[in-house]
Amino acid sequence: MSKPKIPIQQILFLVVLVIFVMSYQKKETKPYQTLHGKTMGTTYHLKFDYHESKDISKKINSVLQDVNQSMSTYIKDSEISRFNSMSSTNALTVTSDLWFMVSEALKVSKLSKGQYDVTVGPLLREYGFGPNKRVNSSPDITTINQIKKYVGYDKIKVLKNSQIQKLHPKVQLDLNSIAKGYGVDLICDILNEHSIKNYLVEVGGEIRVSGVSPRGDDWVIGINQPVRGSKADEFYSVIPIINESMATSGNYRSFVQSKDKILGHIIDPLSARPVQTEVLSATIFTKDCYYADALATMSMVSGLKRSIEILESLKVRYYLIAVNEDKTLQHYSNFSK
Repeated sequence: MSKPKIPIQQILFLVVLVIFVMSYQKKETKPYQTLHGKTMGTTYHLKFDYHESKDISKKINSVLQDVNQSMSTYIKDSEISRFNSMSSTNALTVTSDLWFMVSEALKVSKLSKGQYDVTVGPLLREYGFGPNKRVNSSPDITTINQIKKYVGYDKIKVLKNSQIQKLHPKVQLDLNSIAKGYGVDLICDILNEHSIKNYLVEVGGEIRVSGVSPRGDDWVIGINQPVRGSKADEFYSVIPIINESMATSGNYRSFVQSKDKILGHIIDPLSARPVQTEVLSATIFTKDCYYADALATMSMVSGLKRSIEILESLKVRYYLIAVNEDKTLQHYSNFSK
C-alpha cells in the first residue's frame, strides 16, 4: 500500500481540486489565503479564509515535518524506519501519533480480513514500489514465498502506553496508505484552533474541507477519469464536498513497467501479488481524512461487491468507478442515501 515518491505531475491518483468559476456565481468579497509546499514525497495545498497566514504557516510546516519524521519509510532515521530495521520482538514505546496510526490501520486490516495490510511494504518494494525499489521483472515465486512469512497484520501487536510489538523479527510497517490523510487532519486541527471556518486542505490528493469556498457556496472536486494516460483535468464526475474528508485510490496512475508486464501498485497481501479488481477508482468520504485514505486503498484490493458491503456497514459515503465485462465504465455510490 505504499505510494512511491514521484514528480509533482504524477501525484498518485491525484483528485484534482477544482473551484469552478462561472458567470452566475458570486464574486469573491475578499480572496482566500493560500499555502503550498512539499511533504511526504508529494505536495500540499491549502486555501482558507484567514489573512494572517504567517501565524499558522510555521505551525503547519512543523506538524508536517513531525509526521514525515515519524511515518516516512523514505527517511532512513524516521521513527518507523528505525522500528522496521530492528530485529527485536520486544515491545517498543513510540510517539502517540505513530501508535494511533498503527492502531487505526489494524482496525481496517481486521475489517477487511487482511486485504488492507500495513505490513505489505516488503512486497511492494520487491515489485518496484516504495523506497529501495529493485525490480526489473516480476519477482520469482521463491522470493515472494519467503517474504510472505513476515507479511501479515497479525504479526504486529498494539499495546497500552504507546507501545507496539513485532511478533516476527522481520515484519515491517508501511503507513503511506494512511499517513497523508492524517497529515490533512492535523493541519485542519490547527485551522480549527485558529477559529478558521472556511478552508480546503489537500495533501497528495487527500482532501478535507470546511465551510464554503471563496464563492460562498460548496467546495467542488473533480474525480479523474480512471484511465491510464488521462490528463489531470479530465474528469469522470464532479462532486460537491461539504464539511468532510475524501480520499481516492486507483491503479491507473501508479505502476511500474517490468521486463515482462505492467505492474499496478495495489498489492493483495493475501496472494502477495499485484491485483486489479473491477474497481478502477475508489473515492471515500468520511469525517477523518486518514480513515478515508485507508478505506480507499482497501476498496481497491477487496473488489466491488466486498467493498460495498464493508462501506455500507460503516455507513460512509463512497463513489466507486468499475469496469464492466464489456469494458465500459460504471460508477457505484450511495450519495442518494
